[in-house]
Amino acid sequence: MKQATGNNTAAARNDVSIQFNLGGHSFSASDLPAEVVAGSDDVLFTVCTHKVTLVPQEAFDEALSAQYLAVAGLACSAGETTVCSEMRAATVAVMAIDAALLDKVLAALGTRAKFTSPLLDKRHDEGRNLSIVIADDTAYYRLFDGSLRLAEAIRLQSADDVLFYALRFVETAGLGNDTDIYIRGSRSATRLLKRYFKRVVCE
Repeated sequence: MKQATGNNTAAARNDVSIQFNLGGHSFSASDLPAEVVAGSDDVLFTVCTHKVTLVPQEAFDEALSAQYLAVAGLACSAGETTVCSEMRAATVAVMAIDAALLDKVLAALGTRAKFTSPLLDKRHDEGRNLSIVIADDTAYYRLFDGSLRLAEAIRLQSADDVLFYALRFVETAGLGNDTDIYIRGSRSATRLLKRYFKRVVCE
């Protein structure tokens, strides 16, 4: 699968991957290429929003999607609804999305439209590390230390926020500045992180 962000699939397919930058409103359903609309492959949308939470698959009920976000303090605003990632992993991402935009996507693609989140990016789920993906105005953190310790999406005001939450999450987990940091999406935040952590890899 050609995928811009996220990783929530069990087998390779010939899907198309498109990123929704909802904060910047950089995508419209009319942007879908004609060959994509006319095709037969699934279209994977990576939904970039801070309104996302992960739910264990065994406890997931799609009918409760809006409630999961509300309990996490991320309730849908007027004009928003929810979409969920496929149940192919241990956790399911529940995300808020503009309802009118979703209607247009579903009208064009139907069940071929699939959804994922950068919060499901498992590329560094080994050893001890904090991986950070910055997309649109949101930073997605995954802290792994033998198992997934934390997965959080934070809306950003500046690169300083990336550093602040990285330090906070590492400290809360009882880890130190020797924790490996993997980051993509912001050179300025990378420079800040290198002042405090011994190994920072910009991807």
